[in-house]
Parts: sequence; C-alpha cells; structure tokens
Amino acid sequence: VVVMDAVPGEADADLLQNPHFQPAHRLLAFDGQAPALRHAVNPRWRGVTPYVVFLAPKQPAVAVTGPPDRHDIDAWARLAAGQAGQAGQAGHSGPTGHAASSASH
Repeated sequence: VVVMDAVPGEADADLLQNPHFQPAHRLLAFDGQAPALRHAVNPRWRGVTPYVVFLAPKQPAVAVTGPPDRHDIDAWARLAAGQAGQAGQAGHSGPTGHAASSASH
C-alpha cells in the first residue's frame, strides 16, 4: 500500500503506470493537508520520507524513517513469522509503530 499527498484524479493514470509504484497492491492519494496525513499515520512522524510501515496480520506495525535497510526488513520478516523477539534493536524501527529518528536524516 502506498499513501501519498496528491490530489486524487489529477494524475491517476501517470501514477498507476509509474514503475516505482507497480509493486504496490494499493495506491491511495490524499487530498488535503500533508501534516494532517502524517499525524493520522503517526503523530510523531515529522515528514521525513520515505516513511515505511511494515504490516503483518495480527502483529504490531514496524515503522522506519528513511529507506529501510536489511536489518529493518529482516526484523519485520521475523515479526511477520511470529518471532518478534529481535524487531527494532538497531534504532531504525520498532514494533510500536513509531519511527525512531535516524542520524543520517
């Protein structure tokens, strides 16, 4: 799922054909104030992008500020498999759904 602050209907065909978004199962455009969208997703998110939230059924969300690295993806995969013990230890993400600030961003 990709959520963005873009006016729905304004460039739908272009967005749907963009190779960057092809892997997404859903592409949602939000027409309104970008800060309101960020607050609805996570009140602690300050607008750094990308802001990636990994989701798995019956598991807490794992949020990452900035591009996810191998540790973030591996931690989410363990969480999704039900092995939540190691998720979020590198300071990039956490199982609470709140992004930690990264020194490089």
